[in-house]
Amino acid sequence: FGSLTFALAPPDAPSPTSVTQGETGMNPEAAAYVANVVAMASKRPSAGRDGSSRTLVLTTSFSDAVSIGNAVTENLPGARVMVRTAHHSVNAGIAFLKANPDAILISPGMWEGINVPGTIDHLVISRLPIAPKGETEGSIFVYASKISTRTLSEGLARTVRLLRQGIGRAIRAKDDVAT
Repeated sequence: FGSLTFALAPPDAPSPTSVTQGETGMNPEAAAYVANVVAMASKRPSAGRDGSSRTLVLTTSFSDAVSIGNAVTENLPGARVMVRTAHHSVNAGIAFLKANPDAILISPGMWEGINVPGTIDHLVISRLPIAPKGETEGSIFVYASKISTRTLSEGLARTVRLLRQGIGRAIRAKDDVAT
């Protein structure tokens, strides 16, 4: 596969999760932080191809995608941004990326199962792909005393698999170069 250069968020980056009045959602400060990362990435031409700057932003939910999308469009007026929601197919997102050399696609459903060699110049992972609370794997969010070792192991294994798959979206061929 190709090569990927990456940077990790600093320890003082905003926490992605916010709980307001009992509702869990994307922390607005974290959405703004991700939008700044997207802005930096999208302004940087690809090192390996035609100078394009296609950016794929992987999120863990449609609501996170919308929050980040709003922050990106505020931060980058006029940018070609597609926030993939439940109403858009994965194929529509791929077509958008391929059609626009400066596309920014924000999507929760593209961690695995897509193969677009030579298309993605920049990959932004907004947070670790941990299942939301309420799903079977989401039990890793409850107190440690209530977690069975098996549930914790399965949730962690799923997170690691999705993270590996997500990273692989940008480097599908030997000559792919991405940040």
